[in-house]
Amino acid sequence: MQENKLNKLNISVLPDVLQDLVLMFAYNLRKDQIVHSLYAILDIIDMHLPFFFFRDRIWSWETKSFLRNPVFVFIPIEYYSSDFGSLFDEDAMYCFLLGLDFRRKNVRLFGSREKWLNRICTSWRAVEPFAAYYRMLMRSKSLIMKKRCPVVKRFI
Repeated sequence: MQENKLNKLNISVLPDVLQDLVLMFAYNLRKDQIVHSLYAILDIIDMHLPFFFFRDRIWSWETKSFLRNPVFVFIPIEYYSSDFGSLFDEDAMYCFLLGLDFRRKNVRLFGSREKWLNRICTSWRAVEPFAAYYRMLMRSKSLIMKKRCPVVKRFI
């Protein structure tokens, strides 16, 4: 019975001053910074992005080491220079874009390769519509990828 009570304890039952003190001890940040970061991370999780859109580890200048992506293990974004864009693996998204055959109607339906690259480079929020575009293409019955040339086929 007592173990069940311990599982139900959370920081919100504490007065605001003690909440700030606990969070300052845990993360060395104010509560409002942590809450802002937490809500943004939860929004990213709610996007249900494909696994390969995320980097596994990200460099933190705060700790001078690689840390797990806060989407998988929460750490406030301030530890990553407050850059939400660093959470995403742009290289994987670029490789996918490079492999798409934009001569096909269903591939170019939502813009050209250059437009997608500009969107992704400009704002990390473009990742959500790109994920919807990716899902739409994966459900497509027609071909969406370029054919491999004979030189590439030899190495695969």
